[in-house]
Amino acid sequence: MDGRSLFREFCLKRLRNALPDLQRYAIGAALILGNRERLDLEVLNAFSKTGAMHILSVSGLHVGMVAWCLSWILGKAPLPG
Repeated sequence: MDGRSLFREFCLKRLRNALPDLQRYAIGAALILGNRERLDLEVLNAFSKTGAMHILSVSGLHVGMVAWCLSWILGKAPLPG
């Protein structure tokens, strides 16, 4: 397994802990990490019918990486007071 796959699995595990509801987790994984494996047919049809399927096509991995980097940077920033 390469570093990118390990990072993706790490992020999926963290997301699963944050979103215990399976449907919300599946949508979050698709939007944030580009992982559509867990989306059910009903959700895919809803995105398709509303013309929002392109949202799931965006490379969510890059969005997730940017969010993780920002979180890390902000976590290192000193807080006033």
